[in-house]
Order: sequence, then structure tokens, then C-alpha cells
Amino acid sequence: MDVDEMKLIKEFGDSTPLPDRRQLLPARNRLVVAAAAERAGSAPAKRSWGRRWAWPTGMTVGLAAAISGVLALAPAGEVGGGAPVASAEAAQVLHSAADAALKAPFTPPRPDQFVYMRAENVYGTHESWSSVDGTHDGRYAQYGEEPGTHPGCRDGKAAVYKGPEPIPGEFESCTPDPRYIPDLPTDADAMLAYLKEPGHTRDPNSAYHMGEAVRHLISRQYMRPESRAALFEAAAKIPGITVVRDVADPSGRPGIGISFPSSDGTPHMLIFDRDSYAFLGTEFEARMEYAIVDEVGQLP
Repeated sequence: MDVDEMKLIKEFGDSTPLPDRRQLLPARNRLVVAAAAERAGSAPAKRSWGRRWAWPTGMTVGLAAAISGVLALAPAGEVGGGAPVASAEAAQVLHSAADAALKAPFTPPRPDQFVYMRAENVYGTHESWSSVDGTHDGRYAQYGEEPGTHPGCRDGKAAVYKGPEPIPGEFESCTPDPRYIPDLPTDADAMLAYLKEPGHTRDPNSAYHMGEAVRHLISRQYMRPESRAALFEAAAKIPGITVVRDVADPSGRPGIGISFPSSDGTPHMLIFDRDSYAFLGTEFEARMEYAIVDEVGQLP
């Protein structure tokens, strides 16, 4: 690299703001998982990294700065994490999460109520009010944009919306999509069988797809404590799960991750509080509030 190139990089670097901590968290978590997998001798064999960092030719200054920012802004001890441990320890974390779920207060919601969720990811804050039984119109508001409507499904028909208002006389066929299913399984084996059913996973023989089924259910459904505990116990039976320590959810809360197998090395995690084992979210979305309310727009 000659003097002019170094000068150009410096000028671009000085004028290019680094992403904030929340934007860097997904990349940081990928580094944690990759480093942990490499220490365990199980890293994907796509590329062999040497001891020295070298930016590939053609990498943009902004991308190089962002990667450097992950390393520079993460507190000491955060980048790298511990090696993924035996599946037995991952299962123990999930057993602890199941125990924590059983202790959570719970009142069965009414069909006419709504599940309120506030979540954060790298794009900002997302709020939603979803119908408990799937027949009432819900609402979502995200990233500072205008709120939208989740049309309820009544008698096999859902209103078609244009902006905030329904189009008079326009409907589409539908089936209700409830956010609370009272008869979800309450033991691990039955929950595992439920997850393997067609419509819940693409491939019941794939640990990756079974992990996605677990993540989908925990992200979408308001569950009884017994069902939530059964889901975590079922997840503990999926082969290849590992513990990844020193991760953070997208809001920045520190946690302990359960990573599911992935063909490309991208982390697919459930993240729990390090002390209480309460569910915090996934590597993509941090669950900040989750509660039952009586009407759209109401806060817990």
C-alpha cells in the first residue's frame, strides 16, 4: 500500500462514523460463535484464518471500519467467548430455562384480548398488538414508520387494507392465526413430536430446521409456562446444540446463548439471562416486553 492509498483510507476513515453498539452486535455475536467454534476444532472449513488480520483487496473502507469497530468497541473479554461445550451443558442451560419458565406468573388470556410485544433489533424498535384468537384486527408499528394493521380472520375472510383503512367490500381468504394456543404440548417428547409435524418444520431430520422451529414458536406464541418449559426441554434434545458464553442480545443485554447447528456458520441462537435464565430473545431480536392487554394501542 503506497502513501496515497494510506492517506485516502485515513480521510475516509475520519469522515465515516462507526456504527453504534447495537448495529455492531450481530457481527460481534458472529465473531463470538466463530471463535468459539474454532477453539473447539469445529469451525466450518470454508476459510483458514491466519494469525494476522489482513483486509482483503477491494474491501470497502466502511466495511473495514465496521469490522474494526466490532473489535475496538467490544469490552475486553467479550470478543471470542468460550469454546462451545458439550451438548450436555447446553441441555443443562435449557433445563434451567425451563425451570425459570415454570416460575413465571400466568393468567390465561381471553379470546378478545391482544398479545403486546415490544422488541428491538438493529433497525430499531418494533411494537405489535396481535389477536389472541386471530379473529380481531391487530396493529404493528416499527422503526418510526406509520402503524399498520394485522387483519383478523373472521368466517374465513380478512379485510384488505390500503394504508390505515380497509378497502370497502374487499376481502381475502384466510384462516385465523392465533397468538395463543392453549393446548400446546406440556412435556418435552410431545412438544418435540409437535415440532416435527408438517407445517412446523421443513425437515424433522435436520437439527438446523428443528432449531428454526423452536425459534419460530418461542418468537410468535404466547404460551402457558408448562408449554414454554416443554419447548426448552424439547430443544435440549436437538443434537449439536452448544453453549456460547458472553453473547449479547440486540439491545445490548449480556446473556448466554444456545446455538443451533448451521451449515454456513451463521449463529442461530436463543439468548437467556446469565443469572435468571429468563428468555431474552434471539441473535436478531431482543424481546423487551411481552404481555396481554385488552385493546390495540394499550400498553402493559
